[in-house]
Parts: sequence; structure tokens; C-alpha cells
Amino acid sequence: MRHYAERIFVMYAGRVVESAPVDDLLDHPQHPYTQALLAAIPDAANATRLREVPAGEPPSLLHPPASCRFHPRCPHFMAGLCDVEDPPDFEPRRDHRSACWLHR
Repeated sequence: MRHYAERIFVMYAGRVVESAPVDDLLDHPQHPYTQALLAAIPDAANATRLREVPAGEPPSLLHPPASCRFHPRCPHFMAGLCDVEDPPDFEPRRDHRSACWLHR
């Protein structure tokens, strides 16, 4: 991606959860889903290593969870917030947006 795009948009269950210039997103992922995606990328150094994946199953797109769609699988889930309100786009870094309550 570093060589073909200027900006990356990461989607989860039909919603954009993070967007940033390519290098910033790859070097400093802010959303827990983006962090999990990047941790799952195999390379020559870790090709045989088992990778952690978020617990649970991806949500139904016909009946997605209320509020943050990643909250049932998120390691940073905050009861009463993540499962109640949809997070807005926060800007934890310049020109880097993340739809996660961790950045409020």
C-alpha cells in the first residue's frame, strides 16, 4: 500500500473506522481494528508465528451491533459507552482520523 496510495481508509462492517496518510496509518495505527489487521500481516520474520485475532465473530451486516460495530470484539471495550453511542471521528494525530472512544 505504501507504494500505490496516498491515504488509507479502513472499514469494519460497512463503516470507515480509520483514515490517514499511508505512512502514518501503517506506522501509527490508532483504531483497535486497524492494529489487529496490521498485526496479522505475515512477513518473512514471522511467517510461522501464530497471530492473535480479535475474539468473537465478525458482525452480521444485516443486523450490525448498535453503536460501535467493533465493540463486541474490541479489547478496549468500555461498557456504557462503546455499546451505547457510535463514536465520532476523532483526530488523535494531525490528518489522522479514528472512530474510537479511546481518543476522546
